[in-house]
Amino acid sequence: MTRKRRKYRSVVVNKNRVSNVKIIVCAIILILGIILIQIGLELKQNIAPIYSYEAKKDANYNVELKPNDFYEEKILPPDRYYASKSINNVLIDFQYNFKANKKANLNYSYMITAELVGNINTTDNKDKQVWNRTFKLLDNTDTNSNNTDKFSINKKIAIDYETYSNLVTSYERTYGITIDTVLKVNLKVYIDIKMNDLETQKLEDNVELDIPVTTNITQINKNYTNTEGKINPKSDGVKVKELIMYMTGGIFIAISIIIFIITIIKTQKEKTPEDIYINHIKKILKYYGEFIVTVKNEPNLNKLEIIDVLSMGDLVDIAQQSTTNIIRYEVNKKNYFYVIINKYAYRYIIKEESP
Repeated sequence: MTRKRRKYRSVVVNKNRVSNVKIIVCAIILILGIILIQIGLELKQNIAPIYSYEAKKDANYNVELKPNDFYEEKILPPDRYYASKSINNVLIDFQYNFKANKKANLNYSYMITAELVGNINTTDNKDKQVWNRTFKLLDNTDTNSNNTDKFSINKKIAIDYETYSNLVTSYERTYGITIDTVLKVNLKVYIDIKMNDLETQKLEDNVELDIPVTTNITQINKNYTNTEGKINPKSDGVKVKELIMYMTGGIFIAISIIIFIITIIKTQKEKTPEDIYINHIKKILKYYGEFIVTVKNEPNLNKLEIIDVLSMGDLVDIAQQSTTNIIRYEVNKKNYFYVIINKYAYRYIIKEESP
């Protein structure tokens, strides 16, 4: 019997070693999968752009006043507050300067629009748009620039402030509401970039000036930033390598997860009878420890009638109903649990099963 138990323990130790090796292999495969995905990301990030560009923008403006007895100047400089009813025209000078790192065939067009956007403040104190209307001030203008790395657009336009103000006033009178209105004046630029080693790239950009349309004070705001961009070359080879790295890395990660899950399941199934026995006792002491008293000497049951119960739960119920403790005595891999009431000893036994 001892030889059989030793042989069984040797098998269990070997199985545990195999499980540990599998977990180590699983970790190595997982790390390899993560490394491969990281390599794929680096391949994508390390593609050098074939074409880069920047666009510098400006929308200088001045405010032309109506004839009046209050201002000495006829034209006021930018970045000031203006009495809305004093404004005749807003004189805008749009500038757009495109510069690339190499020459290409550039086909660009532009247009200037003015959009009235009317908002109303709702009960939850949020602005909601209730009206907008767009006016085309300058039609599309197509220009081809062959084999060049730059182009410039410089367009001046006068905005008749009173015309838009009258339109807003008419809207408010017609519908009986007051709206917060902004006139968004936009230079819109459309660019096609053609190169021998590059597919045609289409870019859209804009320079915007926001002019509040009010009956009291107007402050004009510039709403744009300079644009920078780059275009990567056709990278079919790199994309294939990147895809291979992603797929291989994903497969490795999936395999590692599967191996890990299978190993954990097998480890649970391959627990020794001793492990199962010890775990069973630990659970009982954890959940019912407050009712259990462990003794070193076997209780004297000679004069008592022993009644075996079917489960530990039944024994706990008996102890609770009788407001008494459960006596625990362990010997030779067996745990005896007793509840002694008068001449009866209710008993539940847990023992290590032989392999």
